[in-house]
Amino acid sequence: MKQIILGLVLAVVSCSPSFAANVASDYANDSAYDAGWTNGANGGSGFGAWTLSPQPNGAAGFFVGDSTQNGTFPSGGINTGGESLGFYGNGAAANGYRSLSGGSLSVDQSFRIDFDNGWINTGLSVGWGLQNSSAQNLFEVWFNGGDPFYTISDFSGVHASSNGWTDGGLRLQVTLNSATNYSLSIIQGTATNTYSGSLLSQADQGIQQFHIWNGGVGGGQNYDAYINSMTVIPEPGTMALMGLALAGMTVYFRHVRRRRKI
Repeated sequence: MKQIILGLVLAVVSCSPSFAANVASDYANDSAYDAGWTNGANGGSGFGAWTLSPQPNGAAGFFVGDSTQNGTFPSGGINTGGESLGFYGNGAAANGYRSLSGGSLSVDQSFRIDFDNGWINTGLSVGWGLQNSSAQNLFEVWFNGGDPFYTISDFSGVHASSNGWTDGGLRLQVTLNSATNYSLSIIQGTATNTYSGSLLSQADQGIQQFHIWNGGVGGGQNYDAYINSMTVIPEPGTMALMGLALAGMTVYFRHVRRRRKI
């Protein structure tokens, strides 16, 4: 019996998410954004506060708005409660960063984000990526104006996806399959495309923050970009195993108490 309980304890320890990124979620209609999307805002739970770097001359910035207003109006959108987090660039770049809490994204955890770009001038880009704690890129997805498809950057280089431009929004989910290998799902309308590869090679390959940017793609609401519904998701199988181990320990201790009462 001692061997059983030792095995259960080891299972709980090995499944513990203490070394992993905390479960996290944030949505644009959170009350933290009632006064706007500003530097230091911290909506939802499980993430660090936003670091936003708009241009002081107003050529780039951040706001809360309606994602159906970009592109060819009315476009599809990614709103929650009628709102999304918007960022614009008119000849200047807007960059936003947000850290995960609790640790790096671990194997079998996923990061998910809804992303909605509008029009994009030729040669300029809007996108998002995953980075280590030193803000070094580990993985990126973007659209470059004039290209037919969204671009993926990973260990194998910069390459085109099979997802064409849309102003209707995308849902993207990156899952770590190992310490350095990932799978990406892109949901576009009713279609889901799946990609896989390895993270960019850095001395530190722990995913600890994400980065969004609008590279000055154009002026006016048609060129605005939006994000929403950011989440860090634990892998259900791992959590189920931890639950099984905890349940086994509970049964064991009940058994011990009953024996002592006899």
